[in-house]
Amino acid sequence: MPRTAYPTDSDVAALAASVPLPSGFAFTGMAAAAAAEWERRTGYRPFLGSGSGSTRVYDPPGPNRRTLSGYSLLGGGRILDLESGLYGLTSLSIGVGPSAPGTALTLGTDFWLEPLNADQIGVPWQRVRFRAPIFGLESSVAVTGLFGYGSSVPEDAWQAIARLGCALGLEALVEGLRLGAVKWAEENVSEAYDPTLISGLGDSMRSWAERVLAGYVRIEL
Repeated sequence: MPRTAYPTDSDVAALAASVPLPSGFAFTGMAAAAAAEWERRTGYRPFLGSGSGSTRVYDPPGPNRRTLSGYSLLGGGRILDLESGLYGLTSLSIGVGPSAPGTALTLGTDFWLEPLNADQIGVPWQRVRFRAPIFGLESSVAVTGLFGYGSSVPEDAWQAIARLGCALGLEALVEGLRLGAVKWAEENVSEAYDPTLISGLGDSMRSWAERVLAGYVRIEL
């Protein structure tokens, strides 16, 4: 079942409940760190959409330049990489500038969103294909809509992010233990912890997360 929020530190800590850990150790901040790594490595920033529309601006696609009325225009291409996911479109305009609202284009006539079957295969749109080559100034293409992979986190992705957070926390703990803190003392009670056991759990968590993450990596143009 899709989740409407990322895992919390409590969700992350629950995954390590089967292994004895120092009573003073906490997974504070590990869920946020895992979500940040997930977004960076999948290429979806954000991955979980906010539900609020926003506008992103792009240069016209294409490597060419041409001079028109004294202006050097960029572009000449037809495919624009959105550099993220888009799961809801409000508008797309070209020729936008500080004092120019630009020209609004029509979906299905002037441009198409790709992949064309995004809804059927359960992924967001990632590219715009224009009917004709686009030229314009820098940052003159404006796309307004809902950016992200979607309005919720798929269950396997949620589980992977939680496990990634657990792995990050355990990796930090193992590093501390191997640097010399092989015992944890609290209120005159001294307990020894096995870095190999803890590291093995962390490796297992990361391995599971990596397999899922590989299926969500955005393919850039």
